[in-house]
Amino acid sequence: LLLVCLFCVCVLAALDNLIVSTAIRSIVIDIGKQELAPWIGSAYMITSAGLTPLYGRFADIFGRKPMLLFAIVLFEIGSLVCAVAQSMETLIVAGIGGGGLGSLVLIIMSEIVTIRERAKYQGMLGAAIGLSSIMGPLVGGLLCDNATWRWCFWINIPFGVLVIGILSMVRFPVVSSDKSLLERLRQLDWLGVITLFLAIMFFVTPLQLGGSLWEWNSAPVLTMLPLSVVLIALFVWIEKRARNPIIPSSLFVHSNTALLLVYSLALGAIFFSGAYYISLFFQIVFGKSASDAGVTALPLSFGMVSATVGSGIVVSKRGRYISLFYAGPVFMIIGCALTSFLDANSPLIQQIGVMFIFGFGGGLVYQTRVVAMQLSVKTELIAVATSVSTTCFLLGGAVGISITGTIINN
Repeated sequence: LLLVCLFCVCVLAALDNLIVSTAIRSIVIDIGKQELAPWIGSAYMITSAGLTPLYGRFADIFGRKPMLLFAIVLFEIGSLVCAVAQSMETLIVAGIGGGGLGSLVLIIMSEIVTIRERAKYQGMLGAAIGLSSIMGPLVGGLLCDNATWRWCFWINIPFGVLVIGILSMVRFPVVSSDKSLLERLRQLDWLGVITLFLAIMFFVTPLQLGGSLWEWNSAPVLTMLPLSVVLIALFVWIEKRARNPIIPSSLFVHSNTALLLVYSLALGAIFFSGAYYISLFFQIVFGKSASDAGVTALPLSFGMVSATVGSGIVVSKRGRYISLFYAGPVFMIIGCALTSFLDANSPLIQQIGVMFIFGFGGGLVYQTRVVAMQLSVKTELIAVATSVSTTCFLLGGAVGISITGTIINN
């Protein structure tokens, strides 16, 4: 039952991420402000990236089940506000709900299966996410063409209630502590959390708004980018001196850890920017409806599902994954390069091929990077390591969407 619950949470989060991709054009037509459209995706990722390490610490202090329930409830509230939003700004602010779902699922999964079997089960989770990415564009397109884009958010409500119902029947280990709630909250590195969140916001915001709402040589851009570097340096300084840092220095004892985090950052940038705008690409270049664009993007999802399941089985049986870290980016680069040559006269087989190649490359490393990260740290650091890896992945996605959105707006 617990595995079913974890799969449902993954489906819920992934479906929400990609169902909106086919609705961007409809949202812009309805409430305007195209220059803010990239924020619909990146606002969720920015907030998730800033809060995910905190979820990892909260899970250690308060327990896995309470934090997972809290994350789902926050996600539901955000979906409700998005469904009734009357402005792009409201839609963006409401998109912050639900950060931490993915990392909490991976943390729980690492504790209930053996190291040898971890890659296989996380590959299955990746397949569930991939199936959601298949359904997301399809459902989003059908809702936009036959109803309204608001149903892309309304649809989350009943699914979220169902997941909460299943989760309430599952038993988790109880976190015992002789300290009061206030004392446990004081254990958290709040100064580090605030500094990290501000650093991410100050870095991504000028990338998102530069060239559209702000000139590149304007005061906000020239002020926020240098300040983000200062805040990152300040965050490192705070973490070295904190009693309970959200990102402990012991996490980096193994030399692979830092490299895997940089890898997750780059992977998030290329994967999310490609997946987020592909439906919009087919609607504009090929003049397709939202639902037809969702169908056209299906090969990307099929490629991702097949590679995620296959890589999980391979890593589980052979215990090796290094070759996948090379193969994944190669396939993604080839897929992106070939996509750039598509035009209104490109045959269907060419469209299918380039989408499948890109998705296949992403699937090879989507869950493999998490398994590698968990194997590179001590058992007591798995929760933190998983959260930090997810943070880098989402931060990369926010940066990627911001940069590509700026290119589109200019």
